[in-house]
Amino acid sequence: MLPRIGVEQPYDIMQDMYFFILALIGACAVFFLWRPKTSARPYIRVIKYFVIAALLLIAFIPFILYFLLGGNPVLDIQSERLDFKGTETRYYQYKDQVYVSEQIGRGTRRNYLPDVDFNSFELGSPVWAKDKNRVYYGDSVIRNADPETFILIEPQIGRDVNAVYIMVKNWGDDRFIRVPELDIEFLEQLGEFYYKDIDTVIYESDQEPEGYKVLLEAHAPTFELVSGAGSRYDPQVARDRDRVWIDGELQTGITPE
Repeated sequence: MLPRIGVEQPYDIMQDMYFFILALIGACAVFFLWRPKTSARPYIRVIKYFVIAALLLIAFIPFILYFLLGGNPVLDIQSERLDFKGTETRYYQYKDQVYVSEQIGRGTRRNYLPDVDFNSFELGSPVWAKDKNRVYYGDSVIRNADPETFILIEPQIGRDVNAVYIMVKNWGDDRFIRVPELDIEFLEQLGEFYYKDIDTVIYESDQEPEGYKVLLEAHAPTFELVSGAGSRYDPQVARDRDRVWIDGELQTGITPE
């Protein structure tokens, strides 16, 4: 029985196949081209076969590592990569299971979708999918999202019939969260972290339990991003008619210019 989530294959054998090819060529060359004279001392022949054995060991190192570190030839051969309108995705199918393949260093990790309903599973785009019960972004479940009406309208914004969903980024562990306070009809994204509609401003933060916080003091009609639009790693400075925020924190003693 296959594990259903977080299965790791930390080593990709195809990346090191040149070890196998070069070492095998070297072993064959030593065997056929190095022909010690019959008068040579016995240890010369021992050295020859020692070199051949060492080269063969090097040749099979990729295969040894592949199996020692969790390689699964059945999955590698029989899994089918799922495409979305001709575009390759990170979703793979194996029998009635679906997993997301994630590159980690020189290898990959297979993250299985928990309790996926394979018969109703379909891709919504190269990065999100759904079945009759859930909506998935990569391998994570978008909690409380309605599979019937959910769509991704921007790379970091989704919606269904009930609410808006925004992406929370946390060092590669990206996920979407539900934000019922925002109205999709008037939603505006400011830089990487701020969102607003007519009367509400929020700041996306993985440090908050809900993944965001509402800036209660902000005046939404005049709220704007001052700096930080170029990179999520720069200070995110915003202001309204009366106040200034840096990285979502209200700055006392500073007034907008």
